[in-house]
Amino acid sequence: MKLLPFKESNECSIGVELELQIINPETFAHASKAKDLIRGTRKHAFQTRIKLI
Repeated sequence: MKLLPFKESNECSIGVELELQIINPETFAHASKAKDLIRGTRKHAFQTRIKLI
């Protein structure tokens, strides 16, 4: 994994990590749809606030 540059900030900030498990609604098994989910964030109204690392 590549290291990201550290950016100092005068204000406090909190980082939040969200881990999602994509489930097939018919079989309830894990579904390999991460690429589709990531592509969908590019079209979302909050796209400028979403950072994918």
